[in-house]
Amino acid sequence: MSPPISIPVAAIVAVLKSYPVAQIDLHEENRDEHINIMGQAIHYAGDRAACIGIEGPCKRIAEPLQVVAELIVQAERESALASNVWSDECKPWECDPSKYRANGVVVIVHKARSPWQLHQNGWSAERWEVIRGPSLFATSQAAWESAKMFAGGHGRCKSTAGAFAALADGHSCTSKQSEDRAAEVERVKVRLMQIVRETNVR
Repeated sequence: MSPPISIPVAAIVAVLKSYPVAQIDLHEENRDEHINIMGQAIHYAGDRAACIGIEGPCKRIAEPLQVVAELIVQAERESALASNVWSDECKPWECDPSKYRANGVVVIVHKARSPWQLHQNGWSAERWEVIRGPSLFATSQAAWESAKMFAGGHGRCKSTAGAFAALADGHSCTSKQSEDRAAEVERVKVRLMQIVRETNVR
């Protein structure tokens, strides 16, 4: 097995910034800082998946380039990289809302969290709380949880599209949406490697 190639944070940030800015963030002064944190978190998950920088026993579950591209695409498609979603301040219609009445008042509970819109699905309250909010630590943990889910999807469905489908409903390996996201992953991988090569030449 060839040595894994770590994808630089700068390359990840460049690709994240290439996507349209969410309407809510058009005048967000701290957007560059937020995107940089997300880039660091995705970089962390990519390296950890390949055991880069890990001391002691570690099982390599994926290549950094694949993990990074999947996390970029999933975050963009699920949350549009919007700061309010990332900060767990979702609008009533965002983050998979569930409504119920309590004492005559409609209460909205958002079932999805983080730029990758993860669901609790049996996690402990402590584990669920860890990925809340826009800090580097919380975002890195959310990215890592997503990377592990993608690895599991690949193991079961044997394809990128299958991994996206498996993340969506927990059991399918095909969907029209997943095919589109898989194609975008391939485009992102090409762009990431272009940036890496251009940076290395300079």
